Amino acid sequence: MASIRKRGSSYLLVVSMGYDYKGNRIKPKQKTVHPPEGLTPKQREKWLNEQAVLFERECKGLPQEVDRSITLAKYTELWFQTIAPGKLAKSTLARERQDIDRFLPVLVFAKPGREAFIYLILVGAAMLTGFLDDCAKTPWGEYKKGILDLIIAVMTAVTFLNFNSSDVTFLLTGKTMTLPPVLFGVLAVVLVWVSINVTNCSDGVDGLSGTLTIITLMTIFLVDTLLADGKKTDGFSYLILLFCVCILGYLWYNATPSRLLMGDAGSRAMGLFISIAVLKTGSPFLYIPVALVLILDGGLGLVKVSLLRFLKIRILTKVRTPLHDQARKVWEWSNTQTVFRFAIIQIMLCAAVIYIAMP
Repeated sequence: MASIRKRGSSYLLVVSMGYDYKGNRIKPKQKTVHPPEGLTPKQREKWLNEQAVLFERECKGLPQEVDRSITLAKYTELWFQTIAPGKLAKSTLARERQDIDRFLPVLVFAKPGREAFIYLILVGAAMLTGFLDDCAKTPWGEYKKGILDLIIAVMTAVTFLNFNSSDVTFLLTGKTMTLPPVLFGVLAVVLVWVSINVTNCSDGVDGLSGTLTIITLMTIFLVDTLLADGKKTDGFSYLILLFCVCILGYLWYNATPSRLLMGDAGSRAMGLFISIAVLKTGSPFLYIPVALVLILDGGLGLVKVSLLRFLKIRILTKVRTPLHDQARKVWEWSNTQTVFRFAIIQIMLCAAVIYIAMP
């Protein structure tokens, strides 16, 4: 193995290269390394031995051993200890570590926290129910789908209360009140169920549901960032960015004329994720302004049908629902006009919300 020689605060690694065919000694190869700060003597010794082995392999052209089980988190820490100190200034290294600490917990290659992992399973379950409904020879009944949505909503509310408090912050006043967990759970179930179904009902025009969802989620992300005010969070807000990137990839092919449709599998998952994102801000009532166009577009039809079916009350008899059908078939908007005008309205509402959330 390479020899290790201490030189002040650094160490010199020397690898003997042996002799050539004439018997002359080949000049040894050398490398100066600087151990990371904060290591104990035992940790420093281990680090130096690892560097010596790696340098010897490099000099002699031996293949590096690959640990295929290593996680991104472990590799990142290894990079900070072995590579970064010799290539980055201390200020840059500190900033890089700060950024990694913020982004690493939510990268799909890292292990997510238990709470986020459960949410991802529930989103997958919402996708699966929509997919099976789309694939069924006979479409599932409304009550069956409603009950399945209710089960997912209850599991989401229970998961949230298990990892978070029942505090509710009102964005407009900045005041916080603590609700009884049971009451908070009931309201959370209603929020999740409504979000799933209004988002699903708004999926009737190429690009509409996905565009409105991205506007809503990005507003939630910005509000969550402003409310955090530089404080370290659990990292869930960055899952929002990843989710939005996924939707953008879909919208690339869903723009009019579309070549790809999401069906209930996508719209139900988006609705569920929106509700989770809103709950994680600690301001669940934020859902109303940031998703108002989704609520009106998909929700008016639900209210109209429910009142007629259960109470025999007729409302909005001259208005077609969902509202995007009113826009296209009565107001004679094109698909593109419908998407853009609905998006503009939602952007204006979200801009007001962001302004209120600014310190």
